[in-house]
Amino acid sequence: MEFRRHLCRALFEEHEATLALVARLEALLGREDADGAAPLLEELGAAVESELVPHFAFEEEEVFPLLEAAGEDEMAALLVEEHRWLLPLARRLKEVALAERGFLSGEFRAKGAALAAGLAAHIEKEDRALLPALDDLLDEEEDGRLSLELASRR
Repeated sequence: MEFRRHLCRALFEEHEATLALVARLEALLGREDADGAAPLLEELGAAVESELVPHFAFEEEEVFPLLEAAGEDEMAALLVEEHRWLLPLARRLKEVALAERGFLSGEFRAKGAALAAGLAAHIEKEDRALLPALDDLLDEEEDGRLSLELASRR
């Protein structure tokens, strides 16, 4: 996707990185055994706190208020609602992944599949609706300020 604003491109790149991790999770879930899964399980656990939490917080604190001010409060409310169920699910998957260290229980498989599907759908909404709207809303000054803020949270 092409965006004029730096912030939209940066958020899109974060989405792409998350989708790559989701694809690896789905591949793991499709396997019968968990041989060699420990590094991916550790990466998933780390990504929850180092990538997902700051990304969601940035959107809720900086981006969604801009949408609301522009009359897009329904979109912002829907995305916040999705954050509210995706984050606890991701944290539970992290707990299970770190506890199991290479064993993929039924709980891990169920929560992993739910998280993979939920994140993919959420990212698709953001890429198709949120980012284009944001690309239109931001001026250069606000784009620069928010881009710096996003970078400082990484």
